[in-house]
Amino acid sequence: MTVVFAVDFIPKNRLFSPMPIRFLTARWSNLALLNYAVPESYFAPYLPPGCVADTSLDGRAYCSLVAFDFLETRVLGIPWPGFRNFPEFNLRLYIRHVPSGDRGVVFVREIIPSRFISAVARWTYNEPYLALPLTSSARLHDARLTIEHRLPHAGRHNRLTLTAAATPQLPPPGAWETFFKEHRWGFNRSASGKLIRYEVVHAPWRCHAVESHDLDWDFESLYGPPWTSLADRPSLARLVDLAAARAGLSVEYDPALLGAQTTLRTNAAIPDADLWPLVNRLLAETPATRVKVGTTKLRVPTSHSVDRAVVELVATR
Repeated sequence: MTVVFAVDFIPKNRLFSPMPIRFLTARWSNLALLNYAVPESYFAPYLPPGCVADTSLDGRAYCSLVAFDFLETRVLGIPWPGFRNFPEFNLRLYIRHVPSGDRGVVFVREIIPSRFISAVARWTYNEPYLALPLTSSARLHDARLTIEHRLPHAGRHNRLTLTAAATPQLPPPGAWETFFKEHRWGFNRSASGKLIRYEVVHAPWRCHAVESHDLDWDFESLYGPPWTSLADRPSLARLVDLAAARAGLSVEYDPALLGAQTTLRTNAAIPDADLWPLVNRLLAETPATRVKVGTTKLRVPTSHSVDRAVVELVATR
């Protein structure tokens, strides 16, 4: 299941600051974060020396698709004409530097329309920037904020559209949103394999409550395997995990029993009380055997034996 939120227009930020000379300063505006729990094995090719996946939120590793606008950009302190305002769409991983204990992010890919800034970032910090014709828009209407990013690439029109409440709120301390939005450090590897770390400084971000989002994104051509698994088709196991957590259930099962991919689209947020029945109905649409523990029902594919399902699938309140 994709966990989504949007971040308010924020003041100027300092980026890429491992030395006194700052590579980039800008304002980040209208951020949209789509967050996914993924296997830790996905992180291995991208981890800088001394870093591991950050599982401090709930024991799972997470990545995010992040879309936003750079405004009033300066590169090496210079406001280069034609490179002041532009969108970015990145895929980032949440990691922890073991020696220091610092939490931060490392990027799989960062897409921007500027070939100049992309080239400078790759050359200076080995950042995985890619210059493509990305465009964005944001507008307020009927007390709602709508953000849209578009990217024609490899014969496909990629698009993210997100609608959220117009008035942002600052999440309370310890809220889950904080895990994704507040990171002081960025990490990377140099071309020679050494650790690069840089500081990202910004004021705390306020969040808009997301009402709906629609993502049509070519993960295969933009990121390659294994990131195709993020293509807005969560496994049944991930849907069960989310529904169980929000229903206050403890569910144990063999993930192989619920590995099929599915799509769940809604026009509004789903109340906690409705999510578990909805997931159960979704599972009921495929041939399955019902397993009932108390008042909790769950379905597992009939391709697996009933005995095995009963033994390996247990739900308790």
